[in-house]
Amino acid sequence: MSTVSSTPILRAILRWGGIVGGVILLVAGAVGFIVAGAPGLWSGVLGALIGVVFPALTAVTILIGNIWFGTVHYLEIFFGVVLGGWIVKLILAIVLLVALVGQPWVQPIVLYFSLVAAA
Repeated sequence: MSTVSSTPILRAILRWGGIVGGVILLVAGAVGFIVAGAPGLWSGVLGALIGVVFPALTAVTILIGNIWFGTVHYLEIFFGVVLGGWIVKLILAIVLLVALVGQPWVQPIVLYFSLVAAA
């Protein structure tokens, strides 16, 4: 069984995404702390984490789906894994939004801009 040509690219995306995400996490946390104190720090860190983890989950599900490359039912398994990952991400996003709305330690503007910067 051979590997899919996208596998090395997706692994590099995960590696570099983690490195860049870590830098954004530090910067967003520092800027959030300067702007809004401790709630800004945590909002910046949380926004950066969400912005890095959600796209990374897509790359991970594609890599998991690629495990079955060369089998008879590769396409069905691949698209089932990727679609299942998207459904999990949608549910997780809804749960996070419901849980974070109105929390006293969340600074919404810092959260928003750090999420946008990381995604």
